[in-house]
Amino acid sequence: QAALESCIAPAAAPLHAALVSNLAANEIVRYGAPVAGPAVSVIIPLYRNLEFLRFQLAAFAIDPAMNGAGGAEIILVLDSPEQRAELQHYLHGLFGLYGMPLTLVVHAANHGYSSANNSGAAVARGRHLLFLNSDVIPDRPGWLPLLTAGLEASPETVSQLAWNVAAP
Repeated sequence: QAALESCIAPAAAPLHAALVSNLAANEIVRYGAPVAGPAVSVIIPLYRNLEFLRFQLAAFAIDPAMNGAGGAEIILVLDSPEQRAELQHYLHGLFGLYGMPLTLVVHAANHGYSSANNSGAAVARGRHLLFLNSDVIPDRPGWLPLLTAGLEASPETVSQLAWNVAAP
């Protein structure tokens, strides 16, 4: 930790600042009214392969813990902007089918996986953040409350997470 704070961070900070200053603004597209008071923000970076998305969203749609107030908000981050029209058409249809609110963040260019996660976190409103790949499909409803219960049951985990979020 000391080496990270005294050696690596001072060297990396100006490089990171220079990179971030050159990023174009992200566009945000919402499908439906945002979930009221989400417990969890599920952030899903998308790059090129959209094949699993319909299965993933179908699994979310049938899970009562994912829907409604206090459930989860779904934030998709498209890091391959050339697929924007295709994805928006696709999400419009999935929203019409399931009625599940979605937020889409569109990058102007490919900035990488970590940038996609950061963009999703920047618009997230949930108490917890879940960074989930688009090829992860839950095998049963109720999986998300199990994850959050584990976090909530461990005060040192929650305080460590809060420290990591608050730390510069």
